[in-house]
Amino acid sequence: MLKIDWIPYEHFENNCKELGVTWEIVENVKLTQIDIKKSLRNNARLHKPLDEDNLLSCGIDMENGKPIHIIALRKIPGEELMVIIGGNHRVDQLKEHNITTATAYVVKCTDKEFDLLARRDNRISRLGQGKEEAIEHAIFMHEQHGMTIVELCKLFSLSPTIMQRIARNGVLRKELEDQHIPCEHITAAALDALNPLKDQKAILYRVAHICNTYIPSAAKVSEAADVVRGKNTEQQKMDYLQRWEHTLKQSAPPPGKKLHKRAPTKTKLFRLMGVETGLLSVLINGGQPVKGDKTITNINQLGFDPADADRLIQLYKQIQNYMRPLIAQSEDLVKQVDPANKKKRR
Repeated sequence: MLKIDWIPYEHFENNCKELGVTWEIVENVKLTQIDIKKSLRNNARLHKPLDEDNLLSCGIDMENGKPIHIIALRKIPGEELMVIIGGNHRVDQLKEHNITTATAYVVKCTDKEFDLLARRDNRISRLGQGKEEAIEHAIFMHEQHGMTIVELCKLFSLSPTIMQRIARNGVLRKELEDQHIPCEHITAAALDALNPLKDQKAILYRVAHICNTYIPSAAKVSEAADVVRGKNTEQQKMDYLQRWEHTLKQSAPPPGKKLHKRAPTKTKLFRLMGVETGLLSVLINGGQPVKGDKTITNINQLGFDPADADRLIQLYKQIQNYMRPLIAQSEDLVKQVDPANKKKRR
């Protein structure tokens, strides 16, 4: 049987200290004392509770005798079994290697503290939490536990401006869904443009329906919202929206006709890879915002530690080198499919 070299988990201890949560370290906690099925639903990872790469890496570390961080458990008063705050992968691999006990931080905490600790403890491929997942966790804590945007931005290293926008759009999207208005095709930018109409419910719902049906650009939605707000009567507003919808319908492609696809831009390709365009604008210029960029004034606004800037810049350069031939290939393919496309490659 493998012998595990348990070591303290400084990251978890720091999280507890920051929240004022105390713990005790208990050796030889039996895995039968843990509600493993319930633990997998602690939502530390939103898309799937266990990551295959992490499981493999954890198992290899155990087999090679590398130190393993102490797991973290929540003791709930009145309940027999404890729940994992952090350590689902480690516990899975302990069972896989027929190990029946673990050393654990045993914590007594509130539901709010548990939700926050589980989400902040999350690690993906040992590189830290993905930004999109951190945003989703922050929104959950805001909606379920009433934590402020300022608090959450500090805890999850996020930009207050981005979080306020996301929280506002989340409220609007939920309202539309509650009214059975589909909004799967409404972009975040279009939701931003819809927000000024939130006090005019009938108009808001009508515009949202049009947006989801014809998918106009955010600029067109903003322009329409401004025009509507300038009208005096409800009838004038509805008349304008009817004309606007007719215009969008006329410009929409006929049913079944496929739009000709252009070669993807670098920005679109990087978006597909989950790299934010705001981050690119800074990294492309070696840590400085591009000329005319009014949304980013310094690297601190991107939601990561400035000390990581060099690493991120190197990452960008690696991605750029990898993507450059793919971009060229995609442009060549488009030219072959569409001989009329005379646009020269930049």
